[in-house]
Amino acid sequence: MILKKTSFYESWLSFSSSQSIVECEFFDLKESPVTELLGDFSKERLTAFGEHASGSLLTFYSKNIEASVEEAPVAWLDSEGSPCIVISNNLKEFLSILPYGMGFIYTVASLIENDLGNIDLRSKAMEKITQNGNELLEESRKRFLSIDDLLNWLASKNIQPANDPVKLIVEAHEKNRDLTPWIIESLT
Repeated sequence: MILKKTSFYESWLSFSSSQSIVECEFFDLKESPVTELLGDFSKERLTAFGEHASGSLLTFYSKNIEASVEEAPVAWLDSEGSPCIVISNNLKEFLSILPYGMGFIYTVASLIENDLGNIDLRSKAMEKITQNGNELLEESRKRFLSIDDLLNWLASKNIQPANDPVKLIVEAHEKNRDLTPWIIESLT
């Protein structure tokens, strides 16, 4: 499924193609990377728009063929198989967590998906990550030359870094829990 592109998405592609954005390459909407990772069934609901340096994909996840890229939830599909979860409810939410770094997003997604029932341990880890939010933004400034350009571009679009990126990712996952079961069911 190729979702409808918007002028906002085109603006994002134009900006991101001229930058070194947090260990990730963003591109025009494609089904092929997802079908290579998961198989043909995946094009029913998943459309790739980014790839992390590790080979993990960022995809739009939609059950609505009439949706635009701005409306569709964003999922992380790990190249190693886990985590594969929705990390934001839409593109603008995803962009609000992007300044924290792809490593941060991966860590939170892993804690959510790989929770083995030890809620106290997960809660403590999430709390520590949340407390370090501002430090993560500062680390991004040190590690990625274009983080200030990203923050300026986001501000020009009235998007601020998420105040509580962990909560945003958890809530997006909770709202879209059906992604992982759908993938597992389709693969078996």
